[in-house]
Amino acid sequence: MTTYDHILKNANRHITLSGDEIDYFTSLLMYKEVSKKSMLLVEGQTCNQLSFVQSGALRSYCLDKEGKESTIMFAVAGWWQKQIASCLGITLEFLSTIRKKNSGRRIS
Repeated sequence: MTTYDHILKNANRHITLSGDEIDYFTSLLMYKEVSKKSMLLVEGQTCNQLSFVQSGALRSYCLDKEGKESTIMFAVAGWWQKQIASCLGITLEFLSTIRKKNSGRRIS
């Protein structure tokens, strides 16, 4: 398989792209191989990319004031991942405030 075969196969589940559209779409992509335990985004950075997991898995998490990790989500092979909260400027303090306000109430 070529570098972009996995992502094109995923896209083809939803839409059909012409040859020109495939060329344009893949011209916008950047292939990045990351090793285990690598950080794609660190505290203070704003997420400005959408990631497609070709193989393996990604874990998104945040740290509380004591340094304890809280997992937000996992993305496995064939999944897309983006830190929407980062894009929207949502901080850990903001999320903590929401949690305190809704303490005792179930949010579904």
